[in-house]
Amino acid sequence: MAINKLMVMVPVMLAARKLDGEDPKLVFALRCAYAAIHTIIILICIYMFQRAASFSDSPDGRRVVYIPSPPVVSLVAI
Repeated sequence: MAINKLMVMVPVMLAARKLDGEDPKLVFALRCAYAAIHTIIILICIYMFQRAASFSDSPDGRRVVYIPSPPVVSLVAI
């Protein structure tokens, strides 16, 4: 994984300590931001799925890629 989980969690935990969880306006704004981010992620997933499906129907998507097997390394010392 390119991004370590710790690099994401530490700033989130530090920001969560500074936010007031009792303020209804702030809680509503955080919920709206959460919903907006998830909506964007879902739309990106749907778009990528549609692009992959349309590519598989095209002539370029029908190509077969041959990947040769790696050479076997002998365990016997010469």
